[in-house]
Amino acid sequence: MTDDILYKTDKECKDMLQYIFRDALQLNNKIAPDGWKHSEFVLLLHPTPEQQYEEYIRISENINRLTKKTGIEKKDIHEFQQDDLGDIPECKEFLYVLGLTVYDIFSNNHEVIGADNKVYDLGSFRGSGGFIADFLNEYFPEHAGDYDYLDFYMGTYVIGERGNLLPFYEYIFQKIKDLKGDWRYHFPRMYVIDPKQLSDNTDSTKPEDYSPEQSMRKQLETIERDKEIKNLRDDLDKIHREEYENARYQPLIPLVQAYKNVYGKLPDGYPSV
Repeated sequence: MTDDILYKTDKECKDMLQYIFRDALQLNNKIAPDGWKHSEFVLLLHPTPEQQYEEYIRISENINRLTKKTGIEKKDIHEFQQDDLGDIPECKEFLYVLGLTVYDIFSNNHEVIGADNKVYDLGSFRGSGGFIADFLNEYFPEHAGDYDYLDFYMGTYVIGERGNLLPFYEYIFQKIKDLKGDWRYHFPRMYVIDPKQLSDNTDSTKPEDYSPEQSMRKQLETIERDKEIKNLRDDLDKIHREEYENARYQPLIPLVQAYKNVYGKLPDGYPSV
């Protein structure tokens, strides 16, 4: 984001969420006519043992790729069990999933842009989660206190592979389009923060305690740490470039596919062929 970008007020952001959620129960009835518990979407929050096992393998492989390690701790599929679906809070879970998909669209550095070209900024990653949680607790009194910023902090990162999120994304994008708004996509990437930039670098060593050997050791440790950070940043930059290029030729992710289904085009910022 740049300094010349104009932003909606908190009230306008809240009004946007109200516009999105005011017809939420109609969406619930449409996609789960026999009830949330009996729909395919219940697996989003209550995955089968097979889904849990696949997630374990996928996450382990991603960690290995980043850390350049090999091998995965063996686990048996029987170690995973599905939750009891007997008495789940259906409405609460539906609103939770809708809130997660709202987070996916409004956060993660993406930008929802109003008809006046102002951006609906719900805050930082944590701030966006808190904004959505506070809204739901207030807008749906029967669920007051049910939601916290941590519930939405990572969006659908955990549940995204478990089921079809297209109906949720399409619903939200249609609401944005109804208000003559649009959406700008920002390709995801990871960054490395240098710990020394977050700490006080002032040397508090007293003159009488100064040791040339200790000072040299600290300098060498700093140089080595800087090299490690640079190497990790280079690795992440390479991964980002590869993923960005591959995205041109891969099937659209559900989030972008939903936008295209509603707007008839790819969003600004998404890699094009």
